[in-house]
Amino acid sequence: MTQPRSKIVDPGLTRWYHGISRCVRRAFLFAENHEFDRKDWLTGRLKELDAIFAVSVAGFSLMDNHLHLLVRIYPDVAQAWARVHREGFYKRAQLFQKGTRADSGCHNHSYRPSMQAFQ
Repeated sequence: MTQPRSKIVDPGLTRWYHGISRCVRRAFLFAENHEFDRKDWLTGRLKELDAIFAVSVAGFSLMDNHLHLLVRIYPDVAQAWARVHREGFYKRAQLFQKGTRADSGCHNHSYRPSMQAFQ
């Protein structure tokens, strides 16, 4: 049964977390026949996410069918974003901006969406 993150993550206990993500059906994440290098793409994406969210990626391991992440959370930074809702909106919008799909290969870092577009 799934549980909300607020019941799983307790910043008073620890700010360090180990996460694992596996491929479905024992598929391989890094097959030889892909048009682009997924390891480079994932490494770059982790750096982007590190810059956008209130976490820092302390370490990671990319394996054939899964990956491991060691992250440190910063709840004080996240609370500051909650007080300044608009900046938090822009941080999350950067994650889903047009042109960041793996097959496009382009990133538009100057993209600033309008909040009215999401209402």
